[in-house]
Amino acid sequence: MAETTRPSIIVILLDALRADCAPFMPETPHLRSLGLMRPELGALTDLVRGAFLFTQAMACSAYTTACVGSIFTGLLPPEHGVRAFDLTSLSNDVRTLAEILAESGYATCAMTDQPAVLQPMGLLRGFQKTAPTEDEALAWWDSYDSMPRFLFLHLWDLHKPYGMPVGRAYRRQYPAIVAQWQERLRSRGIAEPTASQFLDENEERQRVYAMQNAWEDACGFKAGLENYIAGLVAFDQGRLRDLAGALAERRGVAESITMVLADHGEGRDFRPSWRMAHSMSLADDVIHIPLYLRLPGQAPALPISQQVSQADVAPTLLDCAGLLAQRTAPRSPCAGRSLLPRLRGEHLPEQPAYAEVSTLNNDPNKPVGQAAGGREATLRFRLLRHARRKYHLAGQLFSLDDIPAGAAPAEVIRLLCRDLLGRIERQEDVATWLPILQDSSVPDQARRRMLLALIERSDEYRFLVKYAIYDLEHDPLEVKPIDPRRRASDWEAYRKQVQIMLDIDRQARPGEPLLTNEADEEIILKRLQTLGYVE
Repeated sequence: MAETTRPSIIVILLDALRADCAPFMPETPHLRSLGLMRPELGALTDLVRGAFLFTQAMACSAYTTACVGSIFTGLLPPEHGVRAFDLTSLSNDVRTLAEILAESGYATCAMTDQPAVLQPMGLLRGFQKTAPTEDEALAWWDSYDSMPRFLFLHLWDLHKPYGMPVGRAYRRQYPAIVAQWQERLRSRGIAEPTASQFLDENEERQRVYAMQNAWEDACGFKAGLENYIAGLVAFDQGRLRDLAGALAERRGVAESITMVLADHGEGRDFRPSWRMAHSMSLADDVIHIPLYLRLPGQAPALPISQQVSQADVAPTLLDCAGLLAQRTAPRSPCAGRSLLPRLRGEHLPEQPAYAEVSTLNNDPNKPVGQAAGGREATLRFRLLRHARRKYHLAGQLFSLDDIPAGAAPAEVIRLLCRDLLGRIERQEDVATWLPILQDSSVPDQARRRMLLALIERSDEYRFLVKYAIYDLEHDPLEVKPIDPRRRASDWEAYRKQVQIMLDIDRQARPGEPLLTNEADEEIILKRLQTLGYVE
């Protein structure tokens, strides 16, 4: 394809947009079960009108960095190298969508509300310009109208704290929002929590984040979802409406390929009580995302209900540009593939969607590995989702049977402490028991049992299911996990799915060290605290 005929491409990523709140998506029981309705979103409706709609698109993780890695590479997190939120950056062996397009004659520009989160992970590789605001990104668009363009717009407004638009232009609204939440808490007799460890410029956001959590703890999960919906409506009527209007006025936008999607959703997240969040859950209200693709001159047929993955984004867009052969070849099953054949009415084989969550061991008292910064990540959950069934495996919950026979006491403690001790609610238990567990005069078997008993006192441990199948047809809210070990047929099916998960993990590429220095890492840590990823 000649360079002059390549289409311009626009990708709009709406962070934390729930699928059941998005226009034209089918109704799900998640809102209905709480007596809530899908909000009216005029700006978003206009933005995606005339687009192909994929009603069963799935995220590859529960947090932004791993999801954006899959969106930009067409690979699953083990292959592209971004697994824990900020442990390692994108593998150097992987080419991104922006890199391929830039090498093929495209002008490329990214506007993200959180460049300090994406840039150190290598997720902005290939973008020739990083614009701090929409206005600058659109000015860039206007200045390159003689060549194909790739514009990435990443908006964080739907991320908690809800109802607080991101961007300097909107910060004049913050004092009023803080006052509003203070009054709401006072009206219910809820004490205002203290907020610490935030960037000075985001102090008000962190205060509202803490107040919204206090409100949810007092009023229940439904109150948190109501806050989310109210924030979504405000975003649609404010910043998104402004952006949609500005795009509509731009020359070349109507003739461009435009994709609108979410990185992940927002839903019931256990930390350690139920709250609206996303980074520790692979439930459908978190991994089910809206995905719209508008192709110039092509009228969409009915919505496409076949399950797809956000890892399909890069291959699809590269295929649209005639550059599919340039992508990094996937090595693992369930990796991304182009969806264009499906849009042409051709058969696309059914494929399960893979997702995972890894967490960082940030506690300095925990054993750590040799990863970047002396930190270690734990693969916490992973799953394969089919149209009617979800196969879920919790990664690092140990029982006595998981400990190698004859393991040294220090190894036993390392294995059982990993990731879980730092999440036990009663820290005084840890302080009391740990010296005994480290006392070599106590028999090894006794220490194993003592530590396992301590871990089992954790609310999080009791909540989590190590092996589970979810019947999405009869249990769409995923409240009745099926233990696959109880029926031979379930266990056989489950073992096959776990084998696929293990095959995916065997293709893992090591991520690269973060592209930061110590001062930058401190800034990133504070920003993650502000966003709620780190308590």
